[in-house]
Amino acid sequence: MKKLLRLFLVAVFAIVAIGANAQVGIEAGYVNSKFSKANEPFNGFRVGATYDMTVQGNFALNYGVGYTFLTQKNATGGSLASVELKSTGHYVDIPVRAMYSIPLNASSKFFLYAGPDFYFGLAGKNKITGQVAGAEGNTTHDWYGDMKRFDVLLGAGGGIQFNRIRIKAGYDWGMVEVNKSITRNQFNVSLGFMF
Repeated sequence: MKKLLRLFLVAVFAIVAIGANAQVGIEAGYVNSKFSKANEPFNGFRVGATYDMTVQGNFALNYGVGYTFLTQKNATGGSLASVELKSTGHYVDIPVRAMYSIPLNASSKFFLYAGPDFYFGLAGKNKITGQVAGAEGNTTHDWYGDMKRFDVLLGAGGGIQFNRIRIKAGYDWGMVEVNKSITRNQFNVSLGFMF
C-alpha cells in the first residue's frame, strides 16, 4: 500500500512538472458507483490532479491521476437477529479524455469531455457482522479473491470554468466484467482549481 501511495504522489508531481506550459489543476468531488448486480449504490469521493494539453484551437486532451474511495452499508433483521454488511473499496484511476471548450467570455468557458478512465483496485473488502439473540460474530471477505483489479470505464460529461475554478459532472459506463457479468457504472461531480 505504501508503494502504491508513493507511485500516486510521483505521478501527481510528474503531471505538475510536465504541465509547466499547460493548464494543471487539482480536483475533488462526490462519486456514486453502481455494480450491475448490487441492490444499492456505493457512495464515496475522488481526489486527484488534472492536466489539460491543448491540441488545436478549442480541442484539448485531459489527463489525470486520482484516488477514489467507495463505501456501502446495508443492514437487515430485527431485535432478535440482524446482519450488517459494510463494504469499502480503494482505487487509483487515470482518466484520458478528449475535451472541447466553448469560450463564454475572456475568463470563463463551457466544456464537454469524453473518453476512457482506467481504474486499478488497491484494496476492497466486505465486513459481515451478524447478531442472534445477543451473540455476535463477524467475518471479512477480500474483493480481489473473486474480482479483477483492473477496470475500464468509458464516460462523457461537461462543466464550466470561471477563471481558475472548474465545476464538472459526468457519467461512466463499465467496459470490463470485473466478476461474472458484473460491470460498474459511475456518476461523478467535482470541484477543481486550475493553476
